[in-house]
Amino acid sequence: MSYESMVPRFILDSDVAPLCVESDPDAFFPKDYYDDPEKSPSNSYENESFVKLICEECPLKIECLQFAIKTQQHGIWGGTTERDRLAIRRGRGIKLQRRLGLAPISANK
Repeated sequence: MSYESMVPRFILDSDVAPLCVESDPDAFFPKDYYDDPEKSPSNSYENESFVKLICEECPLKIECLQFAIKTQQHGIWGGTTERDRLAIRRGRGIKLQRRLGLAPISANK
């Protein structure tokens, strides 16, 4: 599988790179994210405030947040955690039509 098949379309279509590409990817996911794939992660982050500051300065923050809201991503996206995005979806009355992952790109076109 190529790197491009794992990247959301909004990043590939952009002229700028998100700031998270220069950061530790594990920082954007709960501490226990990889412990048990069958179990939901705890939503407990090592450096949540620091990671959210990275997102705050990112030129793709809005696109990232919209992607995460629509596709129910795990981890911090667009400066929000899963719990934050659940509150946003409920507040806006957004229902998920389907769950999308990061691949394949063709599904995001």
